[in-house]
Amino acid sequence: MNPATESNSEELTDPLASAQSEEIQNKLSQIAEKLETEENIEKLAQIMEEEWKTSQPDAGAPDLSFKKFEEKLKSSQNQ
Repeated sequence: MNPATESNSEELTDPLASAQSEEIQNKLSQIAEKLETEENIEKLAQIMEEEWKTSQPDAGAPDLSFKKFEEKLKSSQNQ
């Protein structure tokens, strides 16, 4: 058996490792719950909105006319 695979299977069956992993997950969940306040979520949303606005080039409205669609369809059939 591969030593790396063997150690992974031991970790999965080791109750102590499993308990430690669960304890770490619980602590991280508690930290996330503390930090995920409505105020912090609103701040994050505002920051993300500003980043989105500044990162998106203003390409204008797309041409959704049937004529443009026909041109694209014909050009793809010619390939």
